[in-house]
Amino acid sequence: PSGRVSRPPRGGGRRGPRGGGGDDGEDNKAGPSLEHVPFGLVQGEDGKKFATRSGDTVRLRDLLDEAVRIAGEDTRSRSSSSSSHDDDDPAAELSDQGQRVSEIVG
Repeated sequence: PSGRVSRPPRGGGRRGPRGGGGDDGEDNKAGPSLEHVPFGLVQGEDGKKFATRSGDTVRLRDLLDEAVRIAGEDTRSRSSSSSSHDDDDPAAELSDQGQRVSEIVG
């Protein structure tokens, strides 16, 4: 389930219901809140956008898992080609750091 993600335009978006919410100092005792996070257009490998009405989409969980996997591969390839390792167990440290970076970047 590969797909490409284009980023949405920056700035301006509303936060929370009716533009409010968030960390603006309000004491929200009503319970959890929901905030929409626009992430752009999701495209298939063929470059065409997914058609949600036809059901031809990828689950968000699968898309995020793939993004983490790709970021991990990129992180590993960059770190293995950029430095020599003289630590006690650099592979284990790199693995932990690489996983954290992959999850953040992905």
